[in-house]
Formats: sequence, C-alpha cells, structure tokens
Amino acid sequence: MLQNKLSWKFPPHVKIGFTFGLRVAIGSLVFCKRWRKWYYKAVHNMVVKKFPQLEERTGIHQRHFTADGHVIGLDVSGEFLEGGIDNSSSLFDLQHLQSLNLSCNCQVGNGFPIPPAIGKLTNLRYLNLSITCYSGQVPYAITRLTRLVALDLSGNYNFGYTQLKLYNPDLSTLVQSLTEFRELYLDGVTVSAWDTEWCQAISSSLPNLRVLSLSACNLSGPIDQSLAKLQSLSVIRLDDNDLPVPLPGVFANFSNLSSLSLSSCLMRGTFPEELFRELLLSHNQFFGQLHECLDVSSYFVTLGLSFNNLEGLVPLSIYNF
Repeated sequence: MLQNKLSWKFPPHVKIGFTFGLRVAIGSLVFCKRWRKWYYKAVHNMVVKKFPQLEERTGIHQRHFTADGHVIGLDVSGEFLEGGIDNSSSLFDLQHLQSLNLSCNCQVGNGFPIPPAIGKLTNLRYLNLSITCYSGQVPYAITRLTRLVALDLSGNYNFGYTQLKLYNPDLSTLVQSLTEFRELYLDGVTVSAWDTEWCQAISSSLPNLRVLSLSACNLSGPIDQSLAKLQSLSVIRLDDNDLPVPLPGVFANFSNLSSLSLSSCLMRGTFPEELFRELLLSHNQFFGQLHECLDVSSYFVTLGLSFNNLEGLVPLSIYNF
C-alpha cells in the first residue's frame, strides 16, 4: 500500500526569516514592558533637555496620611505607571488630597486630555502633571482648584500628540480663578494671549507669585511694565517665545529677582547692566560690549550669552567666575 507523506521543505532563506520573525515576536512579548520603560525614559530625557528646569522638580516618591487615615499627599513621579488615568479613576475619590505629583509618567496621559474629574480634588494645593503626555485643551474644571499654590503642566511637548492648550479656559481665566499661585509652570503649553495680555492678566491676579515659567508658550511681546507689580518674583523663565524687543527695564525693578532666562526670544539691544544670580540670554541679538565694571564673580552663578552679537574684550573680572 502506498502511503502519502507530506514533506515540509523550505529554502534556507525562508527558514532563517521564519526563525528570526518568531524570535522577534516572542522577544516583543517578553521584553515589551522593559522596552516601554526604555522608550519613556528616552522621552523624559528629551523633554528635560528641552526644559532643563524640570529635572530639579521631580519629587521623592511618598505618601502622606492624616491621623485618621486620609491620604493628603501622593508622589509617584518617575514610576513609569502602566495605563492611563481617566475620569473613572479611583484617584479622584481622594477628596482630602492636598499634593499630587504624577510627573515623568508618560503613559498616564497617553495622548489624551487631562480628565475633567481633576476638578473634584478641591483641596489640592500642589499639582504636578509635567511630562505625563497629556494633550489638547486644559479642562475648565481645573479652575475649581482654588486652593492651588503651585501648578506644573510643563513638558507635555512634542510627543506626536497635540500640545496642551490654554484656550478655554485661557490664561486670564485660569489666573483669575486661581489667585493663590506662588509657582506657575506652563513650559510648552500653547497659551492664548495677544500682545501684552498675558503680562496684564498675571500681574493683576497673582500678587504673591514667586516663580513664573512660561518657556515655549507661543507668547508675543512686548513685555508690559505691569509685570513690575509682582515684587515677590524670584524666577522668570520666558525662553523660546517671540519677544523681539530690547530687554525691558522692568526687570531692574524686581528686588527679589535672582534668575532671569530669556534665551531664544529674538531680543536685541545692548547688554543689560542689571545683575542677577542667573542670567540666560543666549540665542538673541544683543550687541555691544560687556561692561568692565561688572563684578561677574560676585554676582553670577550662571551666565549664558552664547549666539549674540557681543564684541570687544572680555572683562577681566569674568576670569574669576
């Protein structure tokens, strides 16, 4: 009796391709989580390179409880949390929460808008959603968080998603609703404000503001003199905005200002005589000479002047910097 036999014979290149493909598929399943962590770590590093100030704001992982067991503080920054946080999350049941730090968790937002349920956490005083990959319009519900003293939405920037936007509410509505701000970080958020509106809105609503960080927010100049009302300001960062004007004299009127960063703002004019502990003016159009009278070593900790049109001799005092 003849028996039919089925013979599986493949050319060598097919065998190699099949083996390679199978290993890739299995490897993807086994190392999927590891590679995701690597990818999001790379994203984090990219954003921190764009906004280096974010690196100093990553917190220590911790929870705080009251005597009766209520959670009042939650910090899970940089934990590479799996899955998103949406309106159904039990996180928004923590009604006693005063401090929430979800920064450096790219899968938290995953390209979706910030959930409006954030408005339920009305006891929040500190909210950090930097580098969480949230996108689209900031929800109006955030204006219910009237006890906030520090808000950080920065670094949700250029992930292939729509950038975070402050259109409705716009910046004016946000600061008029949340007047307790001491620190405001919106680096990379597209802000809807024409000409000097942003200056006037902030200066009229946030009298106790200490840190103003609005790098790459699509702002335009000039910088309004009304900003001088904010005498508590110690840090101003406005890098990567369209402010093609001479450096305003308003900055000389801040008695507590120690750090001023205006890199890549297309500013022009002569080098300012005002002194700060940190002065970053690179990638602008300043011209003229550095003043020999500047005692650089006594004032500056950080001085950035690259890519300008400065000329002449470098002051001798800078060699002791």
